[in-house]
Amino acid sequence: MIKICFFLGLIFVKIVHGLLPPTDGKFESHDLDFNLTWSAPSDVIEVHTLRYTVYYAEHTSIYLDDSLWKEVSGCINLTSTYCKVTSVIDLFRDFSVKTVLRIKAIDETTGDSSQPLQVELFPDRNVHLSSPTINIGEVSQHLVTLRLSGPKSPYRDVGDTKTILRVEEVAPSLKDQIYYIVTLEGRDSREIKETTARYPYMEFSNLIPGSEYKILARTKFYGVFETTHSQHSSTQLVYTTLDAVLNKPLDVEVKDKEIIDCTHPDLRDVVVTWKRPVSHEYISFYDMNVWIAGHESRKMSFVIPSDINRTFYSFSLSSLPRWSRVDVIVFANTSFAGCASFKSALYPHAVDEERSQPENLSAVRTNSNTLVIIWRPPSSCPECIMGYEVFWELAINRGSMTNTRDTVANDVLRYEISQDGDDVTMVQVSTLLRSGTNMQKTGETAVFGIYQEEPEGILRTITVCLGVAILSMLTLVIYFYKSKSKKRRKEDPKILDISITPKYYSESNIFRQYSSSSSSGQPYSRSIYVREPEIFDELLPLKKTTSSVNDNLPEKSQPETNPDSQDSGQCDPD
Repeated sequence: MIKICFFLGLIFVKIVHGLLPPTDGKFESHDLDFNLTWSAPSDVIEVHTLRYTVYYAEHTSIYLDDSLWKEVSGCINLTSTYCKVTSVIDLFRDFSVKTVLRIKAIDETTGDSSQPLQVELFPDRNVHLSSPTINIGEVSQHLVTLRLSGPKSPYRDVGDTKTILRVEEVAPSLKDQIYYIVTLEGRDSREIKETTARYPYMEFSNLIPGSEYKILARTKFYGVFETTHSQHSSTQLVYTTLDAVLNKPLDVEVKDKEIIDCTHPDLRDVVVTWKRPVSHEYISFYDMNVWIAGHESRKMSFVIPSDINRTFYSFSLSSLPRWSRVDVIVFANTSFAGCASFKSALYPHAVDEERSQPENLSAVRTNSNTLVIIWRPPSSCPECIMGYEVFWELAINRGSMTNTRDTVANDVLRYEISQDGDDVTMVQVSTLLRSGTNMQKTGETAVFGIYQEEPEGILRTITVCLGVAILSMLTLVIYFYKSKSKKRRKEDPKILDISITPKYYSESNIFRQYSSSSSSGQPYSRSIYVREPEIFDELLPLKKTTSSVNDNLPEKSQPETNPDSQDSGQCDPD
């Protein structure tokens, strides 16, 4: 019964949601390089092909809107069940913050899509590191000092993209959790010391002069839930000096004899050079020890005869593995004792990596929204170029992506960007160099910036709009000023005419005696005619109407002025 219910539940989920979500999502890390793996949905049909896409969110909440999830670069429409998600960590460079990822599957045959599988990554809890690099400092008769540095990470310096950062540089918050365990092994002694990445210095004292010591270093990481160790140890050999330091060979140097032959990219010929010691003591021969580091470490010894009249020495080594480090120490054997030189090393590197930049990089736009990128191959060792990598960046908020890359063959010296060609702001072209059998490595990069020109029509429209706006503002200011002036004049009326006319008693007339001594005793009234001021009234002369009215009055009706009357404060019409 339980099995039937479970089967019916699967059918219901299948009908409602399509595919079941992927399962078993987990992370693997190596030197802070993170890979995400998962398993296919349990209900998928074997003959169907599934495509997977991984999404990330800039926030750590698991209740985010689906629109806030973004596709992880390099993890889109995959047929495999793993992908590298280091680019997501590189966006934030904060290894103490949880990162949430989602994996969604799509059946190419039926078009069904699954619900996402959500997984959480804690970068500072899932750390597995390689062994550190040993840098020998001072070497004397009884003392050896050294400095340790962590393994290289997949991250580059933000300011200088050519500089690869080590794990303690890209994640300084982990310095107190990264430990270096160093073992010094002598002929009859063994000493172990431990230090952190925050103080990566160490010294060994009370050593025996003229003795060989082997230094082994491992990395240990103290995580929150587990402690991890590097699987292998770094190894270095060092020789303490003798009292006769004047017998030490000078200026020992190891370098490539000639430019690598690209038909045999895995081999190299090197030459070792040195000078005769300062001491004039007789030297019977030089003993040169060579160590080849790598998967097949081995040691070789050579005896070089000495010549009393010879100051400079050189010795060639042929067909050495190119991708292994070569360490060389030269001994000068005197009549009584020998003295070793400081060790000189030659590290592996790509073919002419320092001179592999494409030349004459340029970009030209055509009328069909296409950008054509053109370059020339580097002049040094062109036969070692396997191809070119083209990278371009779009302007912000233009298009669905901000950057894209592609690769072309070594005989192709141009690339056309037909979509969004007008939105490209920067292009890069890097050489892909041969770095071993069926292997390649990215060489130098040429960069070309493209200025985004604004269309002339937009600039012309903006100029016209600004001109119209300025004229409109000036018109409004003038109109507002005139309105204010007119209103101010209206609020200040002026008396333009005063007249006196005789009136008889009536209910509608209001009158009073002009003077108690009036001889006629006739009633009178005064009328004041006020007209609202108009513009420029101040400049016009007043129209005198009083005299014309008074001339028509009888002589007896004109009142006499009484200074003592109550109207003495009124205007005298005469």
